[in-house]
Amino acid sequence: MGRLGKGELPLARQLSVLQEVEQLKQDSVPVKHNKDVEWLIENDPNNYHAIIERLALGESLNKISRETGFQLQILRLIQKRHPESIEIRRQAIVDRMEEAILATTERLSEENDRISVNRLAEVLSECVKNFQLLRGEATTRSETRSVASPEDLKRMFEALPQAKVIE
Repeated sequence: MGRLGKGELPLARQLSVLQEVEQLKQDSVPVKHNKDVEWLIENDPNNYHAIIERLALGESLNKISRETGFQLQILRLIQKRHPESIEIRRQAIVDRMEEAILATTERLSEENDRISVNRLAEVLSECVKNFQLLRGEATTRSETRSVASPEDLKRMFEALPQAKVIE
């Protein structure tokens, strides 16, 4: 195993630290907000379920907060109680991005006489890259190759059989 550079942590430790930080964030949620969510569930279940539905439809927490007046902290707690809404929201974003890419490619193909080929390729490439990123796919591919050092090359050439010159 290679040596770690200064300040680098092994991957397992990095994951452990991230989990500890996430736990600290959860522990730091004021009790008042937890009580507010409990109150909402018991006393205003229609609003509570409306928030869950809006989260499931892919609406942002900021938009819901602006339109309902609920604090972001409370909405985050509701969202944590319903993690499926996060996945649905991510999928909604991916679906919208796919639609935008398709619309963009159609528009670009219709206007291809007014757009340079280089710019067209650049825009399409960026759209596809963002779409792949949202879907969790690879956006770049890299290869690593070992190249012989000058000393290795010299040894290889010296090891080749010598050809005799015929006169």
